[in-house]
Amino acid sequence: MAKNGAKDAAGGDAGAAESQRGFDEELVELERIVAELEQGGLGLEKAIERFGAGVALLGRCQAALSRYSKRVEELTGDAERALANFADDPDFAGGGDGAGSSAPRR
Repeated sequence: MAKNGAKDAAGGDAGAAESQRGFDEELVELERIVAELEQGGLGLEKAIERFGAGVALLGRCQAALSRYSKRVEELTGDAERALANFADDPDFAGGGDGAGSSAPRR
């Protein structure tokens, strides 16, 4: 079965419906599919169809998590650079008189 042009249960374009869902909705759907498969009672063809849908959802969820992880790393780096001491920062001057020598005053 080709991925493009696949129809969802309501007869709509599955690709369009998937692109409209966010990570949380796709994770809920993945959990629903896992529960259906664990319960059993599905015919072989239906079980394979649901398994395939679950594998596709899993791939999208993993890709989203990878993107989110990368974005968090980028934001963390931005924050660390923004908070880094700069050469003329009086709060972090290493003067011998003890004024502002270790921790910033707030």
